[in-house]
Amino acid sequence: MSGNPHEGDWAIKALREAIDADGRGVGAYSERVLVRPPGTVYRWLRGASPIPKCVREYLVGSFRILEVGSE
Repeated sequence: MSGNPHEGDWAIKALREAIDADGRGVGAYSERVLVRPPGTVYRWLRGASPIPKCVREYLVGSFRILEVGSE
């Protein structure tokens, strides 16, 4: 164990699988899919920072953007 506080998180494996399935690598996936700096995503993959709820929801397919004005 390297001492990173979030390294056992299920979302790290799911994120790695999503990046691998995309085929463009961490940098492109970070910028084009997650709209986050690659350094942030590398920290998530190391377990050094927690993966935010919105990214977790995206990984499991429950992420939705509501239409403007919807209730």
